[in-house]
Amino acid sequence: MKFFNRFQRKSLKEKLNQLEVDLALLTDNTVVKEIATTKQEVVQEVPEKELPILNTEASVASTFVPVEERDDLTKIKGIGGVTAQQLNELGFYTYEQMTVLSETDLEKIEGVIRFPGQVTRQDWKGQAEKLVALKAKK
Repeated sequence: MKFFNRFQRKSLKEKLNQLEVDLALLTDNTVVKEIATTKQEVVQEVPEKELPILNTEASVASTFVPVEERDDLTKIKGIGGVTAQQLNELGFYTYEQMTVLSETDLEKIEGVIRFPGQVTRQDWKGQAEKLVALKAKK
């Protein structure tokens, strides 16, 4: 299985977006079929589990949290600067979000950070609950 880094995923996603725009602009069926085939090849090139995209229906991830409301996720043991950035890219910014992670969220996070079981093993939810309680006392 081939793994893609953040820059490769971004490049492939940009290609995919451009193909979608081209597809929307074109009316000639021959060209549309050619672009649709190319788009499908790009999608097949990057397996879904490699992309940092969450199913928003089953996720607590947020698309936007004001900077002043974001928490320092690196206070959770096991989350360093890179992992915190990856969580932010997935839409996780607060301790509250980390306390209510669904199974879908856990799978997606562990797929992106590439450390199977780390979230559960290091009890990120429990640590986040303690940090929420500390934050409430202030």
